[in-house]
Amino acid sequence: MSRFADEGSEPNPSFGVVDWTELPTDERRCLRWMLRTGEVGAHEAAEEMEITEDEAFVILEALVERQLAIRVEERVIYIGNVGRRTARFKPGGLWDDLSQKLMDES
Repeated sequence: MSRFADEGSEPNPSFGVVDWTELPTDERRCLRWMLRTGEVGAHEAAEEMEITEDEAFVILEALVERQLAIRVEERVIYIGNVGRRTARFKPGGLWDDLSQKLMDES
């Protein structure tokens, strides 16, 4: 079962590898390119994918409907919306503190 968000629901931040395979080929190709490029327009997408601008617009709008892209109205640009990378938590000194606590208890 796909984790694509239904219309009107919140985007699901856990978009995984299986979800990529469920995307139609053109949408998957476009989204992969968008995530590397950043902001794109229908004109740039058409050139990249070697299709007409109207066809690119349809693909970009499909990604917006799936909540995998965001349309910014003022400039009609699209930005990939597949989640954000977060920094890994590095517990500075945790092991030293634990060792000290164990030594203090003995």
